[in-house]
Amino acid sequence: MSALNKKIILAIRIMVFFALSCSLPETARAEAGGIDVIVMVDTSGSMFPFFDDLIQYLLRDILERRLQPGDNFHLLSFAGFPGPEVSTQVDDALSLEKVIERILLLNALGKYTDLVAAVQYLYNYTKALPEKNKKLVLLLTDGIHDPPPESPNQMDAERVRQELLASAQKIKKEGWNVHILQMPETARPPGSDETKSVLKDFAEALGADVYPYEQDENEILAGRVTGFPTLEFPEDLGRVGRKFKARFVVRNFSGEVISMKLIEVLSDGDNILADEVKIKVRRGQKKAFSVPITLPEEIPEGKHDLPIHLLFADRSLRISPKEGRLIFSYYKSAPAARIWGLYILYLIAALLLLFLIIRLLILLRDRIQRLSTAPFYTDAGGAGKAKYRHRPLIMRVEEQNTNIGSRNIHPVPPGASRSVGGRGSTFLIFYVPVPRRIGDIRNDGNSYNFVPKRREFFPDLTKNLPDCLNKEIQARSKRGHRIVFKFQEYISPLEQINNLMRSIRHAEDEVVSSDPLDRVDKENN
Repeated sequence: MSALNKKIILAIRIMVFFALSCSLPETARAEAGGIDVIVMVDTSGSMFPFFDDLIQYLLRDILERRLQPGDNFHLLSFAGFPGPEVSTQVDDALSLEKVIERILLLNALGKYTDLVAAVQYLYNYTKALPEKNKKLVLLLTDGIHDPPPESPNQMDAERVRQELLASAQKIKKEGWNVHILQMPETARPPGSDETKSVLKDFAEALGADVYPYEQDENEILAGRVTGFPTLEFPEDLGRVGRKFKARFVVRNFSGEVISMKLIEVLSDGDNILADEVKIKVRRGQKKAFSVPITLPEEIPEGKHDLPIHLLFADRSLRISPKEGRLIFSYYKSAPAARIWGLYILYLIAALLLLFLIIRLLILLRDRIQRLSTAPFYTDAGGAGKAKYRHRPLIMRVEEQNTNIGSRNIHPVPPGASRSVGGRGSTFLIFYVPVPRRIGDIRNDGNSYNFVPKRREFFPDLTKNLPDCLNKEIQARSKRGHRIVFKFQEYISPLEQINNLMRSIRHAEDEVVSSDPLDRVDKENN
């Protein structure tokens, strides 16, 4: 089959698909999953730094990749006042091209931002649309409310909040799927600081998600905001044979589990998919899956940049992108030396992993031993007595469970310090929520000193506490809960038993040595 014939077949397939989709009656389109996408975009001057990204990575992506025949796209804008920009049904590439041309003319130069009027207009506009299609509503704004002087929405922060909450209740009652993309604030008008949390309150009342804009995530922006799944194509696959597997990644941004079935991978009119692939992705998850590929027999050896189009069993699945490229170097047979080289690399990696596991087990064993009496003593020579070198410290916290093993037992060598506080600290306070590292205990070589790092948690300490061993240290949580702790030199249970046994033996020796008959026996011997 010639390349021209393949292209003709591919074009016919796409044309037939669009023709069938467009010829469906309205009820059939609704059953196939038609939706109304309503986008309300803030065009005030504070949006200017990010506006091009919104157009290129969000609005164009939704139009060119996410929508299907039977869907409707509505673009509304607001600055000093709200109004419509575009309303069209997705039928063909020509209609989309006209919509995109209109979107490219948008600019963010508005002097004011009437958020209350925008939300009210958004509700009224969406409510007036036919009910046959589901509604996906997107609000793109930085959340600033700064209406023009003549606006009836010139009101205090609490009144603004009440107006937005009232609109939120009406929107929520309709059951529309609403997502909010919050842009960073570049410049806040004087007096508008009081309303900076109003968007958060509006979203909570609405039960909608608020997505903070991240410029380094523009490639997945449309997926995050719409909730539609997003595909990631593989990078350069390197050297492959005629049959190989390509690794794709799908990200499910929706709140539901999605199940997909890949039935064709078209390239130049040929289906190069070796076997159908089923993929199931939990909500909010990212999952990789392998696609088995069989290249055409006539493909020449060498480097290839192969355009492909993915077809799924569910044609209404709004996953993007479905078009991409596979980059690889094709050779009919892989050299034996390369195969053996891979085996050797795998063997080396396995041996290295085994070495690391053994090393970790040794370290764990040594750690357990150090938590017994072993690290507390060293042979001092001479009489064979045991002498302490560096004894660990234990932190005891009132009302806190002490059955936590060695979690609060740590050495503090001379010149070193250890953190005290919540999760992530060396010495842990866990029964009351406190931040990480509210204080440090330091060993200056002669004594231990406690240093309050977050003085707001230590109202009774105006400076460092020297010689802090066996001294109660008081702290206060953010909610005013009293916390009392102190540091002591740690004596292990085994050491305590050994000391007790030595004291008993020493007492027995004194009793025996005080007996006159015993002294006579010793002198005779």
